[in-house]
Amino acid sequence: MLAIAALLAGCGGGDGAATPDAPSGPEPIEPPPAPAVCSPVAVYLHTGGGTFLPSAAGDARDNTSSLLAAPVTFAAVDATRAATLATRLATALDFYHVPLATQRPNDDTFHFMLVLASDGIVAAFPDRAVAAPRKCFPQYNTIAFVDAAGATADEVVVARALAATGQLLGLESTTRTGDCMNEDRLVAGCNFGYDAPVANSCGKGAIQDEANGLAGSLGCKPPPGK
Repeated sequence: MLAIAALLAGCGGGDGAATPDAPSGPEPIEPPPAPAVCSPVAVYLHTGGGTFLPSAAGDARDNTSSLLAAPVTFAAVDATRAATLATRLATALDFYHVPLATQRPNDDTFHFMLVLASDGIVAAFPDRAVAAPRKCFPQYNTIAFVDAAGATADEVVVARALAATGQLLGLESTTRTGDCMNEDRLVAGCNFGYDAPVANSCGKGAIQDEANGLAGSLGCKPPPGK
């Protein structure tokens, strides 16, 4: 079972466990156009574990999070598997022209930090595979925690990491089968489409253009010939 829940802070979405993978894959979508200029915001994948501290504001630059009530140490992902997960996540994000950083950005770079851990996530966030603060706007220098326990299939971990990216970007929950923002039914191979948000509590309109939102906010124009 794919479990995903959001810790809500300020706008729509729901908590709860997702049902098993749908028998059919996600509906295909057209890739969004590449942005004219590169975004200054990085998506940073952290698989090295470590101790994270509670903080009212939370700041990825010093490993603090508003989601934590006490210090928590998360286990690192095995190096070989971490490399595989990074490659798969980078491939998935590349569809939206979003590069993935595997080295911590400098303090002057705004970024989303995806913490994948092989142990400790479920203990810190019971019954949750993804924990991210939720607001109606992008949360730069903020951490999302993703369960990457050894028994979890790589493609499931990647789907969770994609969902976490959307949550940090401020996207709302949707109900489209195969959408990465369908928090009640997150499936491996999910994508970001053009969907109606469940509640539209952020007042962004009847359709949430997730694909162009990712490309425009986080994307980078590919080099010539790519």
